[in-house]
Amino acid sequence: MHRLGLTYSHLGEYKKAKDLEVMVLERRTTLLGQDHPDTLRAMGNLAATHSELGDFDKAKELEVTVLEKRTKLLGEDHPDTLSAMGNLAATHSEFRDFDKAKELKVQ
Repeated sequence: MHRLGLTYSHLGEYKKAKDLEVMVLERRTTLLGQDHPDTLRAMGNLAATHSELGDFDKAKELEVTVLEKRTKLLGEDHPDTLSAMGNLAATHSEFRDFDKAKELKVQ
């Protein structure tokens, strides 16, 4: 299901992608736990899809969670943490909160 959701995203079928990504996130949370890297990856994918759909509030909510958990589990300098930081910075830019976006990019 994960790969099918990504395929829908690549094809611009974001509503279909979102529906699958929600299921993937729910299942990974149940099977692997909230802090598992695969669960956080699924959450990040769902956040990206929300951004593509223009739901930046939901994207930001998910991205904040991903960043907090990755920072706690992997540290501030881990590539996955830095990627989450960049994603959140991009969402702050969508809100025209350039100071916050810049702050995240500089870290």
